[in-house]
Amino acid sequence: MEFRGDERAVVIQIGAVLLLAALVIAMAGYQATVVPDQNGEIEFNHNQEVHGQLQDLRNGIVSTAGGSQGGAYSLTLGTNYPARALFVNPAPPSGQLRTLGTGQVVIENADAMGGGGAGKYWSGATRTVNTTTFAYQPNYNEWDNAPTTIYEHSLLYDAHPTGANTTVAEQVLVDGDEITLVTLAGELQASSSATTSVDVRTVSASTNAVTVESTASNPIRITVPTRSPRIWSSALDGDATIVNNQTTGDYVNTTIELDPGEYELRMARARVGGASSGPTPDTDAEYLVAVDDGGPVPKGEPTTVVAEVRNRHNNPVADTEVRYNVSGGTTSTTTTDGNGRVRIDAEGGDTVGVWINATDFSGATPYERFSIDVRVGGGGGGSNAYDVYWDTSKIAGQNGISCPDRSPRGSCTFDVGQRGTPDATLSMYTDAVADGATVDYAISNTSVIELGSNRSTTDGNGESGTTVTAKENGTVTVYASSGSDGDALEVTVTNVSDDTTPTPSGPRIDSFDVQQLPGNGKVGIRYSFAVSSGDGSFESVRVVLERADDGFEVDREGYTPTGNTFSVNNEKFEGLGTGQEYDVTLVVESTAGQDSETIRQAAG
Repeated sequence: MEFRGDERAVVIQIGAVLLLAALVIAMAGYQATVVPDQNGEIEFNHNQEVHGQLQDLRNGIVSTAGGSQGGAYSLTLGTNYPARALFVNPAPPSGQLRTLGTGQVVIENADAMGGGGAGKYWSGATRTVNTTTFAYQPNYNEWDNAPTTIYEHSLLYDAHPTGANTTVAEQVLVDGDEITLVTLAGELQASSSATTSVDVRTVSASTNAVTVESTASNPIRITVPTRSPRIWSSALDGDATIVNNQTTGDYVNTTIELDPGEYELRMARARVGGASSGPTPDTDAEYLVAVDDGGPVPKGEPTTVVAEVRNRHNNPVADTEVRYNVSGGTTSTTTTDGNGRVRIDAEGGDTVGVWINATDFSGATPYERFSIDVRVGGGGGGSNAYDVYWDTSKIAGQNGISCPDRSPRGSCTFDVGQRGTPDATLSMYTDAVADGATVDYAISNTSVIELGSNRSTTDGNGESGTTVTAKENGTVTVYASSGSDGDALEVTVTNVSDDTTPTPSGPRIDSFDVQQLPGNGKVGIRYSFAVSSGDGSFESVRVVLERADDGFEVDREGYTPTGNTFSVNNEKFEGLGTGQEYDVTLVVESTAGQDSETIRQAAG
C-alpha cells in the first residue's frame, strides 16, 4: 500500500517561526521606542524634582539676609529606571553640582542717609565683595536637551542648550526700594547618580539695614558676575536698568543702575560646601558706629558708652579688638561681645575716643573711629520737662554752612571762605516749648571756634542761640544744655584764610593723553595720564569711556593709588566700533577734592 505525504507538521513549524519573529520584532520595537520614552519621562520628572530641591537650597541661602543660620539640603543628582524583566535599561543617569569660580560684586555711589560710621563708610565710595555661583548639570540618557540650572545672587534659572533661558525662582537683589545682597563663599564639586547633601552655613547673618540714596547725577550701580546678562535684564522687571556688560574670564560683569530714590540695603554672606574657591576677607571689621553716647547724665556721674563693630555687610563682628581712651587718657583695649559691641565706662562730660584696625586714633580711617562726648544733663532721674536740640535746619540756612547730620548729635561744616565771614549763629530750640529758659553753651576747643556768649534765654517759641567766630580750621564739639537735657553739635571749620592756614590744594591732572589704538588689528583707544593728590590722600582714580552720541557708558577702569602721585602709560579699551567717537573722562578724587578732564576721540 502506498501512503500519501503528510505536511501538517511543517505548517505548524512555519507558524511558530513566524510567531516568534513577530514577537522579536515587537520586543525590539518596544525596546527601541517605548523604553526610551518611558525613561525620558522618568528623567523629566527627576529634573522637576531637582528644581524643587534647588529652590529649597536657593531659599536657604537667601534667608540668611533675614538672619537665618542656614541648614543642610539634599539634592538627588541622578535617578534610577524601573527594573525590566525582558528589556534593557541604560546605566542610571547622573548629574553634576559645581561652583563656577569666584567673581566680584561691586557697589558704587551708595550714599548712606544720615551720619555716623555707616554714613562715613557708605559715602558713595566703591565697595567690593567676593562671591561665587553654582550650577546643576544633568547627564541624561534620553533627554538630550535638558537645561543646566544656575544660581546667581538669588536668581535661579535654566540655561537651555538652544541659548534660551527661563526663570525658576525670581531674584531679590533689587526689589522695589530694597537691595538684598547675599554673597556666597565655598566650593561645590559633586557628580553621581545618588543623593548628595549641601550644607549652607551663615558666615555673616543680616542684622542691620542701611538706607542709601541713589541720585540722577550719582546713581547707585551694582555690578554682578553672571553667565547670562539677558536673563537678568528680564528678571529685574523694571526695578533697575542694565547699563554695561563686560566679559571677564568665565563671567560677564553686568552693571545694574538703580533709579533715583532711597533704598534699604541689607547684606549677608553664606558658605556652601567646603573651603572657599578664593580669598574671602569679607567678614573682618570694617567700620565702627556709636550705639549709645551714655547721656544725658550729670557732669561727673558714671555712665556707659556703647560702640558696635561692623563688617562690610553692615553686620556685627564678634571677638574683635577695640581700642579707646577717655578724655585723652591712657589707651585701653577691649573685645567685642557676641553682638559685636563693647561697653566703655565714662562720666558725664567726658570725651570718649574709640577706634579699630589701628594702634592709635589718628591712624584709623574716618569710618574706623569716632569721638563722642557724653552729654551733660539730668540729675535725679525721671523724664525731662523738655528736650534740647540744636536747630540744624536753621543753622544750615546760613550761607557757607551745611549740616548733613541732623540733631540730635548732628554735625555741620562751616566753610568760612564761601560764607565770606568767620561769624555765624548757632540756633537751638526746646521740645516742649520752654519760654524764658536759661541755656548754657560750651565748646571743646576754643582755638578753633570762639563763643560769642556762654549763656542765653529762650523766647516764647522755646528758641535761642549764640554767635560764634571761626579762628582756624579744625573740628570741635559745641554743647547746648538747659534744664535736665542737652545736645552736642560737631562743627568742622574749613577754608579759614590766613598766613598760617592756607587753603588746601585739591588733586590735579598733570597730564592726560588719548589716542587711537595703533595698527594691531584691534579697534580701540589708548590713554596715558599722570595725576597728583594735592594736599590730600588719593581716594580713587577712574577712566570712563562713553559713546559721544548718546552718553552710554561702554567701559571704565578704576585705580587705587598710593602715595601722592600716580601715572599709567598706554592703557587701552579694545573691541570698539571703527570710527565711532567716544568721550574718555579721567576723574581723580582725593580727600582734598576732585578734578576731571574729558577728551573726545574716534576709535581706530
